[in-house]
Amino acid sequence: MKNIFYLIASLCLFLVCSNCFAELPPEWVDNPSAIYDKDSYITAVGTGKDRKAAEASAINALASIFGQSVSAETKSSKNLAESHGAQGQNYQGRTSISQDISLHTDIKSLINAEIKLTWSAPDGTCYALALIDKYDAANYYSREIAKLHDDIVELTATAEDESPLSACMNHKSAFDLAEKQNEYISILTVLNSADAMLVEDKIISPNKVKKALSQLQQKVPIHISIAGTTGDWNNKIQKVFAGKLQSYGFKTTPKESRYELICTVEMYEYKLPGNPNQMIKYTLNTVLMDNEEALELSPYYTEGQTGASTIEGAVDRAYMLLEKKLKAEYTLES
Repeated sequence: MKNIFYLIASLCLFLVCSNCFAELPPEWVDNPSAIYDKDSYITAVGTGKDRKAAEASAINALASIFGQSVSAETKSSKNLAESHGAQGQNYQGRTSISQDISLHTDIKSLINAEIKLTWSAPDGTCYALALIDKYDAANYYSREIAKLHDDIVELTATAEDESPLSACMNHKSAFDLAEKQNEYISILTVLNSADAMLVEDKIISPNKVKKALSQLQQKVPIHISIAGTTGDWNNKIQKVFAGKLQSYGFKTTPKESRYELICTVEMYEYKLPGNPNQMIKYTLNTVLMDNEEALELSPYYTEGQTGASTIEGAVDRAYMLLEKKLKAEYTLES
């Protein structure tokens, strides 16, 4: 009986002592600036059920400081730092972040973001510390803003003999760069407001570029022509391209024009052994043309196959698939 009593007493004492000596979290979990001076670094701590979730949470928290965001849909190849954490241990390193951490395009501008530390608590909760070195990042964004300025100036310097269509595409690219430049100056302002003021004269307003682009587009009415073995089916392809062009600010015209979006749709019947359905192979090839200059822009090609109980049904399904693909994939590129 005494032995049982001593055994129970010893077990209770062991549990009490174990609880007394339970591991405390490292100081950076609640106070990152204790390790990384806030004058030199921007830091954020994230938590999750495992290391990957904690890293994503930390990057998201860091991104929010710059008005950015993270999602799990878009892959990113950023060279972030990975810290291999084990329960109750801290590790440091500068390898690549877990491949399963996928970053939204908005976060791509945080080039110098790193996961510097991770820690796993005894209860299984994981913590991660993300940081940016202010000095290194500020230098990077200052250089990028200056480079973007030069690229925008070059793209918007329309030559006298340049095709108006080509000029439109260049201005569209310049507008995209101007928006990126605005994003960079916002980040630089958070990193170092003095550095941001030094490059203010390099900032080009996206609205200014967009206004110039709109003026050019008024001189470029685009005619859409659909050709091929089956042409268009209930104007499905025509409507998609018209919507795409108009979303980019271009005017479309039913009349023949110097500027033409030429689309060729080909469909062929074929048989699959043992399959009673009527099968169709289809291809779609398109290009945006300045016929006067023999200039070809924005080439796009897709192909596929489908089937139905009748040829008409198979063709209709093929056009539905093409309509869906074009809405998702077609873009205007110079």
